[in-house]
Amino acid sequence: MHSIGITDLIEKHVRKKHGPTRIKQEIRQKGFPQELVEQALEKVDVDWYAMARELKVSKFGDEMPSEAKEKNKQIRYLQYKGFSMDMIFEALS
Repeated sequence: MHSIGITDLIEKHVRKKHGPTRIKQEIRQKGFPQELVEQALEKVDVDWYAMARELKVSKFGDEMPSEAKEKNKQIRYLQYKGFSMDMIFEALS
């Protein structure tokens, strides 16, 4: 029962372009066990790095941020969406 609910929730978050960190956090807040959430996320066929890049390009364009203020803004946005720093730096490069 839990795994069906978790899968549905993950798919909903993926459609919203949420990253794995945010998905884990929000599903855990709904009372699902950490281990089940981790297992369900591993089964999802999503390229998180590509998703982070798509979000960055759609929101800020394809250019690399030249100013620190703009770079920090983009980093904060992608963190809010639930992507790891590794994914974020890959998306910004």
